[in-house]
Amino acid sequence: MGGACAATYVSFSLGSQLPVACRKMGQRIGLGYLLFKDILKLNLPKDIGQSNEVIKAFRQSEQQANALQREFRSSVSKLKQEIQQQIPEELNKNPYKILELKNDRKPIVQQNTLHGVDLIVYYMNERQRLKELQKSKQNREGFYKNL
Repeated sequence: MGGACAATYVSFSLGSQLPVACRKMGQRIGLGYLLFKDILKLNLPKDIGQSNEVIKAFRQSEQQANALQREFRSSVSKLKQEIQQQIPEELNKNPYKILELKNDRKPIVQQNTLHGVDLIVYYMNERQRLKELQKSKQNREGFYKNL
């Protein structure tokens, strides 16, 4: 929408020069197309056989890379199993488990623990109660003054 509005504004601002500007823009687009077509002709291979050979070599190298990766994974997993069998059982244990401190005491749970939110709610309720007491006191004093 914004591009269409800008193009409309520019076309109205050109006035009588609009046909000249359109002709020049068309020539530039045409020249750009011709340049693009020539670049494609220069970069494309002369015959289809050459491009087929490049694609074939790429596919073969990709297949070889996948086969090498599969072979590497299988050999690593076999080596891992062999190494785990050769390592003594004591070394397979987690050393941090041995050093871990055992906590035999039961955690102390306090039933009357106050949290920050509980305190805020308590003080808000207390403040509201005091405001109501003060208001009722003022109402009573006003009532007695009117008598």
